[in-house]
Amino acid sequence: MPWDYALSPRAASIDCVPRVGGLALPKAGAARSAWNRSAPGMLDRGTLHALVHCQGRDQPQRQIVHAQDPHRRRSDSATFSCTATNPYGKDSGSSRVIIQEVPDPPEDVRIGETTSSVVSLIWTAPYSGNSPITSYAIVYQANGKWSGKHDHEPVRRLSVPGGLTTASVTNLQPLTEYQFKVVANNDIGTSTASKVISVTTNMEAPQEAPSQVSAAALDSNSIKLSWRKPHHDHKNMQISGYYVGYKTQGTSEPFIYKTVEADSKGVKEEFIIGGLQKNTKYAIVVQAFNGQGAGPAADEIVVKTHETDHSPADADRCRNFDAAPVAPPSDSFVSANMSSASVQLRAWSDGGCPIRHFVLQYKQQNSRDWIMVSNYIVPEQQVP
Repeated sequence: MPWDYALSPRAASIDCVPRVGGLALPKAGAARSAWNRSAPGMLDRGTLHALVHCQGRDQPQRQIVHAQDPHRRRSDSATFSCTATNPYGKDSGSSRVIIQEVPDPPEDVRIGETTSSVVSLIWTAPYSGNSPITSYAIVYQANGKWSGKHDHEPVRRLSVPGGLTTASVTNLQPLTEYQFKVVANNDIGTSTASKVISVTTNMEAPQEAPSQVSAAALDSNSIKLSWRKPHHDHKNMQISGYYVGYKTQGTSEPFIYKTVEADSKGVKEEFIIGGLQKNTKYAIVVQAFNGQGAGPAADEIVVKTHETDHSPADADRCRNFDAAPVAPPSDSFVSANMSSASVQLRAWSDGGCPIRHFVLQYKQQNSRDWIMVSNYIVPEQQVP
């Protein structure tokens, strides 16, 4: 019957006859032995030689096979048979020699599903080294290059049971590039790493609502709304714009939504809702959105439009003069120093009809693009 022996690359010898139940050789007489291998190679090239080892006068002779080549290969695994003969007969036995080593690196590592915070990896189980793979380790890092010794910080590891060839890495940051590689472990040791694979996580929808939302009626049919961008901890969070919803308070009618493009240069946003009914309360909500969807809405606020816009006297003045506002000379309108400028709105002439509000923009002298400061400034306000 055959016996199995596991031989690691560092092992020195194997005993091809068990201590119990060995070859049934008679105690008397000289014995001769002949060794055979299931596949040619190791015995033929002289890497193994047989020595006769005497166990004692009352014990049978034992065959010990010693390995002479320290660079044993996995192809050296084979079944060895020994036939011993003496004048009384012959007997034979066999031993299967298994060369054990660390596993090969995992193969065909690839990316499965990717979200804003999760990346799934799939791989093919490698050659086990004739020792069962006990576990895998996914080694990964963000926004970096491998140093070759896994000492580049920050490096993280995820342990995976040896029976699995897929796993999900969680708690990742959105819109971030990660590098992954996989190693295999058995009782002999750890494999070299697989090839590095890179992937960028997806953008995620805003996780916070706009803050500091406030609103005020401008007149009988419009409301000015302002808010600040959602607070978020991750620098890669992107805001494409906002949905501003409004409806008459206390009704079952759905919100009417307007889309407002985000201001990429600031954190404060403004928007004027027009076409409203006079002396009416409106419920207003604001939520941020990007390519992955909309975030949570800010708490609903309620604002009432004015009952009237101007006094009858103001209306008569506008009908009598019907003139547009007149800009003052620039030296009396703008005062500036090396780092700032102030605008004197009161320097404007109303042309005989009260000025409702100003829209203020500025640009560099040789630039084509105007930058919006505000689309609603009351005349009494001085703008720095």
